[in-house]
Amino acid sequence: MKKIFFTVALIISVFCANAQFTLIADLEQPAEKLGVGYQMDQMMVGVQQNGDNYDVFGRYNMNDNFYISAQAPSDFITDSLRMGVGISIKFWNNIFIEPNYNMNIGTSGSGKFTIGVACRFN
Repeated sequence: MKKIFFTVALIISVFCANAQFTLIADLEQPAEKLGVGYQMDQMMVGVQQNGDNYDVFGRYNMNDNFYISAQAPSDFITDSLRMGVGISIKFWNNIFIEPNYNMNIGTSGSGKFTIGVACRFN
């Protein structure tokens, strides 16, 4: 039993050593669009509050600043899938301003420009 706990602790410490957590929020509705992401190398996965529900999101960093993203509700209804592009601009220390453009891939195909803020924890 001790070996199992040691193995799990070792795996978690390796993941945490090579990854960083990011706290994200939308500037228009920061209390209703608060989320957390787990980034490892070029990929980030996380959960973001969307009113009373939660969305699952993923990002792929093209380089240090530009990223492409996908976001879907937690029930994974494809009509509500959103895809987008964005840029992370370092504002101060570990705080980033993130303007992005997301399109609703589902029925409407309408797009929306938003500005978010992110705080990265190493």
